[in-house]
Amino acid sequence: MSSGDAVDWADGDGPTLCALAVLPAGARVRVVRLACALADADRLRVLGLFEGAHVRIVDRGSGLLLDVCGARLAVGRSLAAEIMVRVVP
Repeated sequence: MSSGDAVDWADGDGPTLCALAVLPAGARVRVVRLACALADADRLRVLGLFEGAHVRIVDRGSGLLLDVCGARLAVGRSLAAEIMVRVVP
């Protein structure tokens, strides 16, 4: 993660909202909001990537490889930039 991609920390409340796209491989997050087009959000929800879901970033390349409910899901970087999450311990 570059210095421009730093995740802000709220005072004692843990991490603030950030885009999934800025986080490194290995990060564990909880999905807070799907800020993408409605059709994309509906498709992600069907695939298990919904508000409240816990997700782990498995790998980063031209996109992100995610572990969602025990399944692997590849998401493009531009779509990942529209998935708002909070890092979980």
